[in-house]
Amino acid sequence: MKGRTFPSHPYFAIPLCQGQKALFDLLKAYSVLDSEVGYCQGLSFVAGMLLMHLEEREAYDALCHVLFTLGVRKQYKPTMHELQVTRL
Repeated sequence: MKGRTFPSHPYFAIPLCQGQKALFDLLKAYSVLDSEVGYCQGLSFVAGMLLMHLEEREAYDALCHVLFTLGVRKQYKPTMHELQVTRL
């Protein structure tokens, strides 16, 4: 089965390849860490981009930094309230 995250990128293109496994592992680890957000399909593109440029552990650390330290995780909560708020 072809993946949905960057399906034409060589790192993710082959079913069950290293890239797809790393993406699955990264998103699974994050969902265990942050049960409030859990798995969110939109996170796969952020995680995939990080995996294209970093080793898996570094990508996980960077994802946690972006989501927790920079506060982006608010946009991935189930209500997605932060995406609906208009700021002037």
